Amino acid sequence: MSLLKYLEDNFLDETSLRLVTNEITEIYPEMVKFAGNGYSYSRVYLDEKYEDRTKSNILKIFSDKLFNNDFKNKMFNINDTAFRLFRSSTKHVTQLTECKNGDFFNWHEDIELLNIINPPIRLLNYMYYLPNFEFEGGELLISDVIDESNLVDANIETYTPKANRLIMIPSYYLHKVNKVKNCKKPRLTINGYIGFKT
Repeated sequence: MSLLKYLEDNFLDETSLRLVTNEITEIYPEMVKFAGNGYSYSRVYLDEKYEDRTKSNILKIFSDKLFNNDFKNKMFNINDTAFRLFRSSTKHVTQLTECKNGDFFNWHEDIELLNIINPPIRLLNYMYYLPNFEFEGGELLISDVIDESNLVDANIETYTPKANRLIMIPSYYLHKVNKVKNCKKPRLTINGYIGFKT
């Protein structure tokens, strides 16, 4: 049985994809590089950039696609607690993330508290692959083990980036992104998490 609970190809129609791509061209110069022990990537935090979400085609389109009643019901029918709680969620965070030569994420889960004063509770992570990339590596690996020390005997699945694909995983899944190599056009994703304000 697959660990991946939700994958959708051709997630955006041509009009939405064109609007998203045009906005990315505008905000791309604002990418900030982050590098440390276990990660290297560039990112724009879209919720911080746009105080008014209606000013961003990316935020409007992804809100409409992810939070309409049909999609909420689809999530509720997935046999996993995180997905069943999706339709009650009260917070979602959206980022534009770039990985190019040498960029990667080591094994991690995304349930850490980002804001100590008002920590979010994360249910699900999502990752949407933008088209027109050209690189090697950059695969997403996921595992259902909680502790990285148990990965030796773990069930690990690998997903190769594919244009216009949405992937959703529970935030407690360990996951990583393999190092990007021979990059001519970067690995760009619209990604983030869905959960609850506390």
